[in-house]
Amino acid sequence: MISKNKTSVIIIAMLVFSSLNLFLVKNVNADDINIIISPDGDILEGDEITITVKNAAVVKMIFTQNGKTQEKTGDNKCTFYALDVPKGKDSLKAELKVYISNGPTPIVTKEITIHECVLSLKDISVTDAQPFTAEVHDRDTGRAISDVKVTTEWGETRETNIFGKTPDLQPFIKTPVLKRYDASQKFYKIYASKTFSVPPISKTYSIEYTKGEGKITLNNINLPPEKPTISGPNQVIVGKEYTYTFQAFDLDEDDIKYELNGNDEFVRGPFKSGTKAEVKIKWNDEDIYCLFAITIDETGAESDKTYLFVSIVNNKPKTPTLKGPSTVNGKVNDQGKVVSKGFTASTSDPDGHKIKYTFKWEAVGETTCGGYYTSDYKDSGSPCNPEIGFIPGKTYNLIVKAEDAYGAESLWSKSIRVTVTGGSTIKDRSSALLIGKIFDSIRGILSNRFQFLQLVPQIK
Repeated sequence: MISKNKTSVIIIAMLVFSSLNLFLVKNVNADDINIIISPDGDILEGDEITITVKNAAVVKMIFTQNGKTQEKTGDNKCTFYALDVPKGKDSLKAELKVYISNGPTPIVTKEITIHECVLSLKDISVTDAQPFTAEVHDRDTGRAISDVKVTTEWGETRETNIFGKTPDLQPFIKTPVLKRYDASQKFYKIYASKTFSVPPISKTYSIEYTKGEGKITLNNINLPPEKPTISGPNQVIVGKEYTYTFQAFDLDEDDIKYELNGNDEFVRGPFKSGTKAEVKIKWNDEDIYCLFAITIDETGAESDKTYLFVSIVNNKPKTPTLKGPSTVNGKVNDQGKVVSKGFTASTSDPDGHKIKYTFKWEAVGETTCGGYYTSDYKDSGSPCNPEIGFIPGKTYNLIVKAEDAYGAESLWSKSIRVTVTGGSTIKDRSSALLIGKIFDSIRGILSNRFQFLQLVPQIK
């Protein structure tokens, strides 16, 4: 049983410690905090991350990555695990927030980059029937990888183990002994993967037996790369540019390049295995096109083909709207026509292509076309206001259509019936011109003797 005096001492000590801790918390700032992150350098997905905060006690840490939050409280040291980098990306941004005691706001906020882990298996060369070691590293950083899941396959023998690191921080894979009595087997395979979702790698070796010497040699053989994936639209519009993305992996980690439709102009690379490449393509004809691609590694080995069928469409312009008067009246020009600029056509192309207008007019009761007019190409939606010449005294039906820059035509518009009046006071203009010429001849002959002829009006 604790005496009252002892109880009072304990309570006073707790109050003093709490007050002292509160005093320290209030006087801690970001400059006083020393954060140590392990491993030092590049952090790879799947890594165990140890964060140590010096010069502060009673720490709470919140570690957020890809929308997922890990929260831990400790004296000054917390451990988190780096999550997988999302597929298709090579890194992930994580956020670390450090709180002192139960403070409402973090005293330190730090961004941490988590890199994609791409396994690389070193070549093996063995010249005796003994266990050997295969090394697994991150391809980009060269860093040794722990927690490696390894499967070896040799004939009917298949063995799977999970290995860590040796004391000198080098990864190890101890493979089964190759036995001489299994000499009928020709290939030896090693598969390695992280214990999380990093894509696995493998190497295949041919087995060479030296009779009489009891030796077995593993020779690294090249495997062809995977066929590429093709990402991009399978329905496109004529005349527009589209981006297609290719990606493939090489099981031997060889550099690769992508070839599209057997065309040297569409070769991309070389790249590291798994690197994405882009090609921009524009089609100018309406059709169905077969797009195919292969992957080629640095030794020249080719993958199978990947196919993507692309439907190329060209939507026709909308039917034009035609506006204008039903009656045209005006002077007759030298061609014997009354010219009007009172008609306007307008439309648009659903694909945004440039368009041109064709106007057509026919006299009522006649079988021959009265005339055509075709404009230059204009931006989609731009109107057209042409000069159209009509023969006076006739009635016409006027229509218009649109055509885009790639040959797609709209329907003809609704017609406007146009009645044309006006012209010279002499009904037959050709006769008037003939009479004028006769008068000119007579005036030339008699002008010296009969001055009054100068008063005759000149008709041209």
